[in-house]
Amino acid sequence: MKLEESNNLSIESEQLLIVEGQDEKGFFAALLKYLDINTVQIINVAGRENLKNTLEALSIITNFDKVTHIGFVFDAEKKEAKSTFQSFESNLKKIFPAECIPKKSGNVVKAEIACGIFIMPDNKRSGMLEDLCLDSVKHTSLFPIADSYVQNAKMLQSESDKEKYNIHKALLQTYLAGLPKICNTIRVAVAKNVFDFENSVFSEIKKFLKDLYL
Repeated sequence: MKLEESNNLSIESEQLLIVEGQDEKGFFAALLKYLDINTVQIINVAGRENLKNTLEALSIITNFDKVTHIGFVFDAEKKEAKSTFQSFESNLKKIFPAECIPKKSGNVVKAEIACGIFIMPDNKRSGMLEDLCLDSVKHTSLFPIADSYVQNAKMLQSESDKEKYNIHKALLQTYLAGLPKICNTIRVAVAKNVFDFENSVFSEIKKFLKDLYL
């Protein structure tokens, strides 16, 4: 298991949020603080491939039986959100009763335990957290310049390299590189208020968090 907390993983709150990386952890720490939700422990599983092991580890840790709320936020990546959700659903059924598992991404079920699953960027498209952040800055004069650079850079690549090229991360990194603030990661960018949480693109994820934890 490659958890950030490794063998020292412990449950310190009745409310958990499971995310897949350090950037996600930093993003949601900032967003929860913005929403004045201060009771959630964020656990970084260090990659979606570790979800199954994480769930198994959590289920046998002291105090897991005291958890009342648990949320999962993961990227759709190349698949549409519905397909990604179905793979998570099958993993959750090994740990939680069926009635505790939401029927679709973005929903929250409050049964024996409150549970919610959100698939980035918007429970519909393929993509990731980077796309949600980029959606919030598409109106800026810098965005089309960053987009043009990345699209031109991709054209210079071989076909095999194009398949491996993560255009979502490349575009966000390029956008951040054009800012006067030094921000090389999402977690640094949110700490420096690069993304305006008042922007309507964050409405769905804010609603999800409030529905789950408040």
